[in-house]
Amino acid sequence: MCIASKLYGDSYGNKLTSRFCDIAEAGTHFDGDGLYLLVEKDGKKYWRMVCYLNGKRKLLAFGRYPKISLAKAREERTRAQELISQGIDPVQHAKAQKLQQETIKQKQAHEAGNTFEKIARRLHQNKATKTTDEHRNRVLRQFEIHLFPLIGHRPINEIQGAELLTIFRNIAAKTNHGRPMTYMAKRLCQWTGEVYDLANIENNEFSNNPCRAIMKHLPTHNPKKSS
Repeated sequence: MCIASKLYGDSYGNKLTSRFCDIAEAGTHFDGDGLYLLVEKDGKKYWRMVCYLNGKRKLLAFGRYPKISLAKAREERTRAQELISQGIDPVQHAKAQKLQQETIKQKQAHEAGNTFEKIARRLHQNKATKTTDEHRNRVLRQFEIHLFPLIGHRPINEIQGAELLTIFRNIAAKTNHGRPMTYMAKRLCQWTGEVYDLANIENNEFSNNPCRAIMKHLPTHNPKKSS
């Protein structure tokens, strides 16, 4: 077999080889049936596929090479072709599958009591003998207003610190009766840290608590300043 054949594969489809993908320079390199390797100028490589559904052109993305191998990219191409032959949009199908998987995870977490809201409500109950009902109910109410609608349904181990930082910063940027809510943002961060501490105690395999680090990056409270 000549060197060109070793690099490019056969002439009638599946034109690329793993060796060629490893050394491919910037440009678009077609494998066949719409699949190609896109190599950027910075050397990053992405799998793309052009296909048509009901006469409309679609561009599919299968991920980066070499994390997604040539063989895996071809499997994704075959899967996409099978969906298109049934009149199914591969992009919408992937979104539906992802949503279904997230729904299953959330349901499992809810049933296991591992969502943020479930743990926060257990914390509320645990504090019954440690603080006043007025205080713990006020804390729970702030969770219901600011956090449960956004992350209450999520498994706590899937909530990223960056998400929480954004939430608390958004709260700090608000005002209540003309007064900045920086103080409330910090208190919510502190209370959220207690929720994470309870999760740590209940589950030895879970040890994450981003709130202490987040607290250092929240705006300083200035009661005289209006946002």
